Amino acid sequence: MDFILESRRGELVGIEVKASTTLSSKDFNGLRHLRETTPRQFKRGIVFYTGEQVVPFDEQLLAVPLSLFWQSGVGS
Repeated sequence: MDFILESRRGELVGIEVKASTTLSSKDFNGLRHLRETTPRQFKRGIVFYTGEQVVPFDEQLLAVPLSLFWQSGVGS
């Protein structure tokens, strides 16, 4: 896992960054481990990757393309 963000309320978001256009279930292993070891605090796990689609893996795990950060209109 590359980053763990914690809110003031103790809620956790895990972030994994992959330099790959495809993902497999094993790419979420670190995030699953964080969820299993901190079930009350864990809110979401995100894998950023070089693919093109937002892909939900379950209710708390999500894959998001890095390209979304550079698209026109995002954050404006």
